[in-house]
This record gives sequence, C-alpha cells and structure tokens, in this order.
Amino acid sequence: GAAVQLQAVQTLLKVDPASAADELGVARQQLKDGLAESRRAISMLRASSLDELGLVAALRQAAELVATRAQLLLEFEISKLPHLTEVQEQAIFRIMTAAINNVERHSEATRMKIKLIQTDGQPALIVDDNGVGFDADGIPPSNRYGLVGMRERADLINADLYIESSRASGTTVTLFLPEPSI
Repeated sequence: GAAVQLQAVQTLLKVDPASAADELGVARQQLKDGLAESRRAISMLRASSLDELGLVAALRQAAELVATRAQLLLEFEISKLPHLTEVQEQAIFRIMTAAINNVERHSEATRMKIKLIQTDGQPALIVDDNGVGFDADGIPPSNRYGLVGMRERADLINADLYIESSRASGTTVTLFLPEPSI
C-alpha cells in the first residue's frame, strides 16, 4: 500500500527524482482512496432509517417491527425534545434497537413500553418490559455483547445508562442524555 510506495520514494529520491515523484503520486492516490473508503464505511454505520424517517419515526418503525414479530403489546410515548446531534440520535437508535432485540430474544414479555421523554429537563430513553428479567451477574461474558454495546454507545455521547432487572420482574433500560447547554 501507501507505506511501501513511500519507502520506494525515499529510496528513489537520491537516485531518480522523476521516478520518486511518480511513486509519490501513486502513494498520494492510495491515501485518498483509503480515506474515501473509510468515509463511506463510516457513513454506512449510520442507520439508513434515521436519514429516511427521522429519529422518532425510525424508533417507532423498529419498535413496531419487533412488537409484531414477538407478539408484544407496544406502548410508545414521545415528548418534545431539545435538538439532538446526529451522533446522539444514532446512539439513541442503536441503544433502543439493542434493548428491544433483547426483549424479543430473552424476555418472554407480553408488553414493551418505549418512551423518549424529558425528565427534569434531561432527555431520556426508557425501554421497559414485563418479561422474566435477568440477573446481570449470571450472564456469561460471551453473551454480554448487547449490554456492552449499549454502554459503549452511551459513553460515546456522555450519557448515563441504567439497566434494572431481576428475575420475574422484567427489565428497564434507561438512557439519560446530558442536559442541553443553553
């Protein structure tokens, strides 16, 4: 790749400056191509439904899909929120989808509530189910990817994530976003 090309430039500079310039052009193009590919990959990480529908409609669509598949009664509440950044919207969407996928796969719930509200001026996402619950300490490390991913996304946006669950009492995932600066 580009590192090899740059090594060739260094070698050729003293012996054949014209060839060194050609090699430098090849290396420059490889770096540009690599950067463009990285940008494409990063943009693809953003959920397309967010771009197409907006946050609220994308959340509702994902929740309704899971509720239909899992035959869950869905309660969905949205209140007026302050402006959220794209990074915050992406994190909210990914955390909610991870939480509702856990409801579908593990909870044996009959009801799922999703709220995107403000509590004391602080935006919050709440995903709650009436399923069997779980003991977080009893989950083997190999099965914690969803929980770890939710925590990492919360950390990315400086949000606080709380997961409350116990056997036979369901699970509540709450994400508190930082209060908007004035």
